[in-house]
Amino acid sequence: MGKQHKAAIYIRANTGCALKKQEEQIQRFIASKELSVFDVYSDSGYSGNDFKRPEIRRLFADMKEGKFQYIVVWRLDRLSRSCRDILTLIDNELEPRKIKLLISSCDIESSTPEGRMFVALQGIFAEYEQGITGS
Repeated sequence: MGKQHKAAIYIRANTGCALKKQEEQIQRFIASKELSVFDVYSDSGYSGNDFKRPEIRRLFADMKEGKFQYIVVWRLDRLSRSCRDILTLIDNELEPRKIKLLISSCDIESSTPEGRMFVALQGIFAEYEQGITGS
């Protein structure tokens, strides 16, 4: 990886305290990978059901302008609770731009076969959790 590679941090939670903890953990992870932080995108109080969130939209706009090479989330369900949305994002937006999705809580990268499998499984679990909790 290396410092010349820029990472966008995306965090989402219902409370500010949880946001701070996510960001701190991701900052440590990014430092361990020797990446530099491009920006932090933080959606507080928004559901992960869809991408209708102001900061995720700003992240996508910056992504389309090629401002970073990585998107880093604490857990996959912080990005989305829809397996379809996650896989579509990877296939249609990230891979064509050579942007990698990193999940810091488990050190997974979406561009490897193992990472792709893990992302798909985590997406299924996120949908399941949403279904049983209603959140």
